[in-house]
Amino acid sequence: MNTATWPGLILLVAARTVLFAVLGMAVWAVTPLALGWTSTTVVTGSMAPAINAGDVVVSMPMAGADVEPGRVVLANDPDHADRLRLHRMLERNPEGALILQGDANPEPDSSPIGNEEVRGIGVIRVPWLGLPLVWLRAGAMGPLVATTAALAVLCAIGSGQLQQVRRPAAIALTGTLAALGVLAVATLPPTASAAFSARSQSTAAFTTAATVDYGNLIRTAKPIVFWEGDTADPARDTSGASASTNNAGLTTQAGAGRTGRGGAVYLARPTGGMDLAKRFPGPGPQSFTLELWFKTGLQGQGGRLIGYGESRAPRSSGLYDRAIYLTTDGRIIYGNDGYGPNRLETKSRYDDGQWHHIVATRDASGMRLIVDGTALSRQAASVQSYDGHWRVGYDNLSGWPSAPSLNSFPGWADDIAIYDRALTVTEAQEHYRAGRPN
Repeated sequence: MNTATWPGLILLVAARTVLFAVLGMAVWAVTPLALGWTSTTVVTGSMAPAINAGDVVVSMPMAGADVEPGRVVLANDPDHADRLRLHRMLERNPEGALILQGDANPEPDSSPIGNEEVRGIGVIRVPWLGLPLVWLRAGAMGPLVATTAALAVLCAIGSGQLQQVRRPAAIALTGTLAALGVLAVATLPPTASAAFSARSQSTAAFTTAATVDYGNLIRTAKPIVFWEGDTADPARDTSGASASTNNAGLTTQAGAGRTGRGGAVYLARPTGGMDLAKRFPGPGPQSFTLELWFKTGLQGQGGRLIGYGESRAPRSSGLYDRAIYLTTDGRIIYGNDGYGPNRLETKSRYDDGQWHHIVATRDASGMRLIVDGTALSRQAASVQSYDGHWRVGYDNLSGWPSAPSLNSFPGWADDIAIYDRALTVTEAQEHYRAGRPN
C-alpha cells in the first residue's frame, strides 16, 4: 500500500525532476563525443557573460581556414603546450592567423592562432555542469562537499526512501540516473582556459584567493627585496634575503593596504623614494621583475612607481630606465633603454581609486607587462647600460613618452617586490589571484 503523503509526493517529483535535469545536461555534454566533437569545461571568466567558469562547451570540428569572425573558437593555447583556449574570433592578421579575444577582456590576445591549431567552434553551452571540476582544481572542497551532499539527499528523496515506499525499480532507476550523471561529469575531457594570453592571459578561476598567504607566496618566488609596507619603516625588507635598503621621505599607514588590514606605502612626496642600497655595475640588471600593487584616485596627474636609476633617493638620476609610471590619462607605461624606446603601454586607465597589480619583466626572451592578470609582451629589447640602483617612487622621467609633469606618484603602493629573474606570466597571474582584494 502506498503511504506517501502529498508533500512527500511533491518532494519525490521535484527531486526526480532535478536529477533528470542533471542527467539531461550531462547527456548534452557527453553524447556529442561519439560524433568526434569535443567537450571542455571552462575554468575562467574571460568569456563572461556568454560563457562562465564551470560551463561545459561542446565544440564541433572545423578547419581553421573556414572559421569566420564572431565564432567562439577552441584551439591549442600557443602560450601553453598542455592547454586549450576558448575565445571569440575577431579577425585574421596579414599572415592569415586568427586573432582571438575573450568577451570580458579589454584587449585582443597578442598570440595569434594558426589554422592548424584550431580544434573547432563552440556550438553548445551546458551551464554549471563543470563546476565540480572547477572546484576540484581550485581545492574548494566546501562547495564540492555541499553539492555531493545535496545530490545524495536528492537521490534518497527521488528513490522514495524517505516516504518508505518499496519501489525497487524506481530506486534502481533513480540511482542509475544519478550515477550516470556523476560519471558523465567526472569523465568530461580536459578543461579549457577561456583564458587571457599575452595581452589577455589568465589561467585559473579566482575562487581560492583568500586561502593563500600572499606574503609567503611572494617569498617562495625568491625576490631580492620585498617591501610589504606593514611596519612604520616602509623600507623594511621581509624577503629573507637581508637586503640593505634606504628610505628618503616615504611613510606607511596602517590599514591602508590592499586588504584593508595591512599597511601601505604613501608615495605622494615631492622627492620621496626608497631604494635598494646595492649598486649594480654596468650594464645593470638584464633579467628582472618589478612587482607591486598600487592605488590612486587622483586623475590627470600620473607619476613614477618604480624603476632603475644611477642615483639613490632622493636625488634625481641623470640616467634612468627600466621604469613603470602612470601617465596623466591614467595609462601604465613600462619602458626600457634611454627615454623608453622599448616599451609596453596599456589602453585602459587605472587612476580609478582601486587597487591594481603590476608585474613588469625582462629577460633574453622579451619584456612583459602584466596588469591585473592581463599581459602585454614584445620581443627582447635592449636596456640602457650604466651603474645604478632599483628605486621606488620619485625619480627622473624627462624625455619619456607621456611623462607626467610631476615624477612622484599621487597615491599608495603595497607589497613591492624586485626579482633578479623574469617571473612567468603564470606566476604573475597566480600572485594576482592570491592578492586580489575580495
